[in-house]
This record gives sequence, structure tokens and C-alpha cells, in this order.
Amino acid sequence: MPATPTRKRRVEFQSRDDMGPTVERMSKPDYEDVRLSKQILRRKSDPVGDLYRGSDISNEAYSAAYRWRRDFIRWRYDYLEPSNLPREADGYTHDVISWSMVRGLTGARALDAADACGERGYALLVMMTFDEYSFSSIARVILPATERTTALRAIKRDCARVLEALAEFYRERDRAKKNDLRIPAHSVSEEYTIA
Repeated sequence: MPATPTRKRRVEFQSRDDMGPTVERMSKPDYEDVRLSKQILRRKSDPVGDLYRGSDISNEAYSAAYRWRRDFIRWRYDYLEPSNLPREADGYTHDVISWSMVRGLTGARALDAADACGERGYALLVMMTFDEYSFSSIARVILPATERTTALRAIKRDCARVLEALAEFYRERDRAKKNDLRIPAHSVSEEYTIA
């Protein structure tokens, strides 16, 4: 039997400009549709940034969201996210024991802040800051039976309320720390509920 000729495979590389996320990645809930003139594009959602750019939340609420996100990631995943904030008093280098203690204190700080926002507020905080879901994805999860536009409006309003409550919690906590007082988390604001 004669040998069959083999052809060399031609390998084509994508250009650097075409190296965006894959179709599968863009179908995840942390991407959203954005209309640009007649074209609809998918982009990574930034719900906290969208609320800030829309003037729905204050600078303090924007900063509080990312402060809580850093604490949440450090506590839940044992990972310290790099930031441009000044170095904390507890520092970044620890042995195993002190790192665990700092992680526990960070977890207590994150959970106190989440308790001030309530159970639903905690869920919204995680979806907004950590998962970075788009508002439409959050609305599908939290309010599945509600009409899309009504649910979207309600979710944006609720997310802004949660972030403002979080900013209030951090403001009171920092004020108490400055005055060297100890206050319980629930005395800052009432439990977050939606009518």
C-alpha cells in the first residue's frame, strides 16, 4: 500500500485585537448587553461603577463597596487583593497564626457590615461586588416573577440603598473607632427590608 501524502497543517494565530473573551465566557451572567448606535455589544458588567457613574450612590458608598469586597475576599478565600490603599496597621506579612487571626478579624468586620445590611442586602452585596453580576442577572435571580423593567428598576434602587447603608455602617464604625467606643453592628441602621 503506497504511503498517503500528508499535508502540513497551517496554524493561524488570532491578532492581538481579536483576543477578547470567548462566546462561552460572554454568555455568563456577569456580562451585559450594551447598545451602541445600531450595534449590541456584550461587555463585562460593573454594577457598582454603573451606580456611581449614574450618580445613584455617593463617593463614600462607592469606596465602601470595594472596602467590603476586599474584606470579603480576604476572609472567604484567604487571599489579599492588592490595592493602592495605604498599608494597613496589621501589615501584609504574617506567619500562619497571625495571618489566621487577621483573617478572622477581617471576617468579623465583613460579617458585621453584612449584618448591618440584612440578609437580602448581603446577597446583593455579594452579587454586586464579588460576582459582578449585571443588574438584569441580579433581577432574574432575586425577582424572577416580576416584569423585566420593573424588576431592573427595583434592583438598582435596592442596590443603591444597600451601598448607602454600607457606607453609613463604615462611617459609624470609623467614628466609634476614632472615639474609641465599641458599638454593636445592629445599632447603626435598621434591618434592610424591601416592602
